[in-house]
Amino acid sequence: MITNREKKALIKRLQNKKHRDAFVSAIIDQTIPFQIRAMRLSKERNWTQKELARRASMKQERISMCENPNYGKLSLSTLKQLASAFDVGLIVRFVPFSDLVEIESNIDTGSLNPTSFDNDDYFKEKDAKGAAASLLHEQYSEEIVRQPNTDFSDVKTKFNFEQIKSVDYIRGDIHETAVGASG
Repeated sequence: MITNREKKALIKRLQNKKHRDAFVSAIIDQTIPFQIRAMRLSKERNWTQKELARRASMKQERISMCENPNYGKLSLSTLKQLASAFDVGLIVRFVPFSDLVEIESNIDTGSLNPTSFDNDDYFKEKDAKGAAASLLHEQYSEEIVRQPNTDFSDVKTKFNFEQIKSVDYIRGDIHETAVGASG
């Protein structure tokens, strides 16, 4: 995490286009290698480079390069292989600089070491009902956005999240079965 003073200085530097470009490069070139190493050496994993290489179907030398902040040539394909090996998600997206500053301002070692799928409490059986409700809510919210002039004042009667039986994620579509949902 950075201090408010450091954040203000960063915001001032980002007024210059060259500094913005350098900032993006530095985050990618330094944070990702550090994160790969942090995940590999975490208490959850404690893997050698050789073990990560085996799981990612790479050579150990390639893992060494991926962990080197001076390398700077990580491809999306390589990152996807590593995400698969660690069994974590990967987000690559364009964002406004304000989001980038906030993300970098609040970064800590915990955020650099995401939990693997098998250890993610979100997907544990006790939370399955909450996850299903969240997915349904997300889908229903998208429907509201697609039909902005539709009256959805009776949203609670259409989906009673407490009575959800199942939510399946199949080929990118969410199919739901709800008990007591009017429609």
